[in-house]
Amino acid sequence: MEPIEDYIINFLARRESPEDVESLKKWLDADPSRRDELKRWLVAWDAANMIEVAEEIDVERAYERFVEKEKINTSGVLKMNGIFKTVMRVAAVFVVGFLLGIFSRNYFGRSDVDAVAFVENIVPLGSQAEIRLADGSVVWLNAGSSLRYSSDFGNGQRGVYLSGEGYFVVEQGKAYFTVMTSQKKITVTGTEFNVRAYPDEDVVHTTLIRGGVLIEINGAEQPMLLQPGHKFSLSVLKDAVITYIGHEIAEAKASWREREWRIESMTLQDLAFRLNKRFDVSVYVDERVKDVHFSGTFIDETLEEILYVIRVATGVDYRVEGRSIFIE
Repeated sequence: MEPIEDYIINFLARRESPEDVESLKKWLDADPSRRDELKRWLVAWDAANMIEVAEEIDVERAYERFVEKEKINTSGVLKMNGIFKTVMRVAAVFVVGFLLGIFSRNYFGRSDVDAVAFVENIVPLGSQAEIRLADGSVVWLNAGSSLRYSSDFGNGQRGVYLSGEGYFVVEQGKAYFTVMTSQKKITVTGTEFNVRAYPDEDVVHTTLIRGGVLIEINGAEQPMLLQPGHKFSLSVLKDAVITYIGHEIAEAKASWREREWRIESMTLQDLAFRLNKRFDVSVYVDERVKDVHFSGTFIDETLEEILYVIRVATGVDYRVEGRSIFIE
């Protein structure tokens, strides 16, 4: 496998490093024709109607559909090379642009076919971002998250796809606002809620602050209505649970976006996962203490200060080895 294939795969699989992104930028800048090459892959993807949550992808059939749609000679236009096949198999979302962490298909234009353009905002580990959508809605994205939506968002439709964690403040509109994750669809009008759907977590959560949301689970017959102060949880085993947690705890669960980060009775295992994202480190928790609970409030504390407070409050020690922390 060529190094550039590794970089592309890492990016698509959300494993990209700053070095991967820089290498891809250099690869594009070194030869302008490579932008056209990437564009053809994107056109094939769009034409095959593959821009949705990826399940099992038939690469050869997707290519056939592209050729049939465009009525073109495949010779010299689009080779089914190793990179393209790998991209079609791996990608749930394919985004290009590589500029300041925000990637847009508009980078390539829309001249050859009447393809829909998509925009994706990607937030690296250790960062957060605030995004204002065309309809006036605001989304805060937590570290290691991405938000994808059509470039004509707000023009008759208001749908977004979230991977990771986002806090939504949705404006009232003529069209329903929908949030898609890998396992569920959330439909709202005007409301505030938090969605946590990281691909490397076993459970996805929706916590409603105010308003109302309707949750549709993949494969379920009936949607579920969520009310303020309630949390909806869905495990990988498809067990859906709605729990009343109260308004105060609901707001605490969404406080990651604020300067004052409030933690209410969180296990050390869950807290470690959040520290991983928040500080771009690797925190490992010993099995013997993973279910120990912690509550506290942090304001601009460093990782070392947070770990010290956890140790004082719980009596659980930790050690640091480079960018790895072991809580034991």
